[in-house]
Amino acid sequence: MAGKKQSTTPPEGAEHASQESAGRKRWVKLTPRDHVLKQIDIQRELVESLRDQLEKEEKTLQGMEKAKEFFPA
Repeated sequence: MAGKKQSTTPPEGAEHASQESAGRKRWVKLTPRDHVLKQIDIQRELVESLRDQLEKEEKTLQGMEKAKEFFPA
């Protein structure tokens, strides 16, 4: 039993862990300035998407108001 060599292949779990770390981005510490600039970009994208959504909703409302004209008061 003492003469047996251990396998040189990594265990199944170790291979899975190395694949996960290879696919992930490297963590980069942000300075306070970089963090604020990143938050500004995120907020700008949110505002743009909300404006687009608002335009769609306003068009829907206009169509409903036009349809309302066909019904008697």
